[in-house]
Amino acid sequence: MFQVASSPAAYAQAQAMSMPRKSSPRQSSPLSPLRSAPNKAPPPLDALPFAITANPTQPWDAQVERGQTLRWYGALLCVSHWDAQGRRHGSEAYVHVPDAALGAPRVLCVLEWKHGACAERLAAFNLSSIDLRHCRADAPLAEQRRGGKSVELLSNDVLRVCHWRRTNNSDDAEPQRSGADRYYAVFPERPPVLLKEQWWRGGVRDGAEVHYADADPCEWLAPRAVEVARRHWLGGALSGAELCTSLQTGTRVERAWLDGCLHGAEVHRYANGRRQLEAAWVHGRRSGEWTLWYKNGELCERGTYRNGTREGVWLRCDRRGRVERCLTYARGREWGAQLRRASTGAGLVPRVLDEAEIEHRRRAAIARELDALRTKLADADASARPPLERKLQRLLARPL
Repeated sequence: MFQVASSPAAYAQAQAMSMPRKSSPRQSSPLSPLRSAPNKAPPPLDALPFAITANPTQPWDAQVERGQTLRWYGALLCVSHWDAQGRRHGSEAYVHVPDAALGAPRVLCVLEWKHGACAERLAAFNLSSIDLRHCRADAPLAEQRRGGKSVELLSNDVLRVCHWRRTNNSDDAEPQRSGADRYYAVFPERPPVLLKEQWWRGGVRDGAEVHYADADPCEWLAPRAVEVARRHWLGGALSGAELCTSLQTGTRVERAWLDGCLHGAEVHRYANGRRQLEAAWVHGRRSGEWTLWYKNGELCERGTYRNGTREGVWLRCDRRGRVERCLTYARGREWGAQLRRASTGAGLVPRVLDEAEIEHRRRAAIARELDALRTKLADADASARPPLERKLQRLLARPL
């Protein structure tokens, strides 16, 4: 781990001054590294062996295309160079940029890349809490796999640690994943954050898959990973219960899988514990009663699915529990008697849908879709036109 301050107190003060406020922490997806500082212009740096030309306000892809990128990890600046194929190529420098009152910027290390390969890449990160025993991180990946444990640094600064095992004792046998795979978001100064655990057996996913997220991205010195999703695999297919929790909204999802398809009950709950959705699945298709509630507990929508399509009577209510419409479905299409609340709010207005009305709606929907697709084609560039043209041909082939 790099020492960038004269004392732990000065280090903590420098990190605290560079962190965003805890009132609005920035959360990231489970498989992307945590960024704890916005893109800002770097200070003048005379100690670097190259000039900084990248613009941190530009999108990441635009920076890579221009050949130089800037990223901030708290008070740490990373400057990288890229080749035409989007691989790191050239010098990559890590610079500590503390607050002006704590000292001048200091170059911590400079790595040299060649078309995406760098033997010293892992040395730039703090890996103190990751178990890398029995693994030669500087060896080629194929040799690491034959040794039973591999360490691979992915392009988005996520470290993947995998376990391997040969199916037989032959030296020619290719090793297969067996055991736990772990993914970590790694940083030059901050301790790594566990993002995901996945268990394998005989080269296929078999066992638990657990996703984690940083409970407080603003806590730079002592990150704390909390479980946000858990599912189970059996023989390479999802099977069993799945639990997911959102740190942003606090909602919780519970559902069941069988042979890679949703099968069984599905329940969503709001952060206050009240039900949001109750549904049922049969081999990947919605089947049975489907009920949705508002956050205040009032009924929002209720109906029945059969083989993945709506069937029978469906009710839709407003947030005060009043019925807004009562529709009847047959094989997924509105049919028969319908009740809708009048625009004046006076009451429900009855209406009967016949074949002519349903056919008119179908034609109107196709016409609207054609108009929207022609508008997209007119504004699209040459690379985006082929898929839109194919979709237009399929729409025109439909009988009107």
